[in-house]
Amino acid sequence: MTKQLQQSLKILQMNTFELKEFIDTQILENPFINFPEGAGLGTKENFEEHRYESVQTKENDGNFREDYISRIVDNQITLKQHLIDQIFITIHDNKEKLIAVRFTDSLDDNGYLIENILEIAKALKCETAEAEAVLNKLYKLDPIGAYAQNLQECLSLQLKEKGIYDEVFANILANLEGIAKGEINKLIKMFKITLEEFKIRMASIKKLDPKPGRNFFTHITQTLIPDAFIFFDTYANLVVKLNNEHLPSINLNSNLYKETLENLKTKDEIIFCKHRFHDAMFIARALEQRANTIFQVTSAIAEEQYEFFEKGINYLKPMTLADIAKKTNLHESTISRISNKTIATVIGTFEIKYFFTSKIKSNFAENIYSSSAIKNKIKELIEEEQANEVLADDKISAILQSRGIDISRRTVTKYREAMNIPSSHQRKRLKAAAS
Repeated sequence: MTKQLQQSLKILQMNTFELKEFIDTQILENPFINFPEGAGLGTKENFEEHRYESVQTKENDGNFREDYISRIVDNQITLKQHLIDQIFITIHDNKEKLIAVRFTDSLDDNGYLIENILEIAKALKCETAEAEAVLNKLYKLDPIGAYAQNLQECLSLQLKEKGIYDEVFANILANLEGIAKGEINKLIKMFKITLEEFKIRMASIKKLDPKPGRNFFTHITQTLIPDAFIFFDTYANLVVKLNNEHLPSINLNSNLYKETLENLKTKDEIIFCKHRFHDAMFIARALEQRANTIFQVTSAIAEEQYEFFEKGINYLKPMTLADIAKKTNLHESTISRISNKTIATVIGTFEIKYFFTSKIKSNFAENIYSSSAIKNKIKELIEEEQANEVLADDKISAILQSRGIDISRRTVTKYREAMNIPSSHQRKRLKAAAS
């Protein structure tokens, strides 16, 4: 692999901040590179915007506004990235990941939710129960207390994690305002506890962190800026745009190159000058290629996932790197290198990698199932099983195969365990104990 190809791949993988630092260094080292007067990369016009028309054109609607970009708020990187890293490890269902990222996107600097469950479920067009189930998983992430909607919930999450939360703690947390006003005697009578016990419990509460996200903002110097946007215009067309305002770019100082070349006398000086200008040209081409790759991949995702953006998370289609590679004529490894780039959408801001999920083939050519859809089917079968007929994993595999879903017993086991569902032997014992 040549040095230039290695550099091109590095540029492709860099996030916005890394790329800006790289360009700053190149400008200092190479006199033939400078910043453009205007922001943005000078890519061709056809790479800057693409629209996907709806089959049925909708009437003008306030929800489909081209000024969506103005609603995008910069996200603090450290706390949110810390949580997203955990989400990627602990949550395996792609649909749940997207819901989790949407919740994370709604956190303030202290780790509190800005939007409530109903608002987030509405934005994602999913059931409130689905959003709530994901939120319960997020409560277990570090720092404990993040994703709370208020101080009382934040502290209760930390007490639950310690295993000491009970009715007395619940009463104390529900009356923090009265405690702050000095109504101690009145409250301990209400709680039916002694003053000594009250002091012990308050000491435990004072050890908790009322702002679990604050420690992640001590050294913040960066904000997460989307690389591209996907939004609906006033005619319900899905529009893809690069974030040209923040897309790092350079200009080549051709005039300085010509002047310098004319004044050089030795062969070595001329060769060195030409090499530096060729380096500058290569970097400019690499930046344009990076922008075009991000645009191509984002456009392919928008086209493939139109119903997801229009109707909500239940319409997320199973999609792999190979699907987008085929649609864009790009190599899978190239797409993988930009999978950490972010897209601000009508539903939330997501990294490209969150749109890729595994597939299960159907015996019927027209059907392909996502892993999340298969998990739901496994869960439904287990919920419907009778006490005297508990389904083993091989039986579940056989049932699904009879319905045209090509899935092995091993995959059923993997998905069942990912959903924290006990084995058939454990379920049988539990049902027997309950009867």
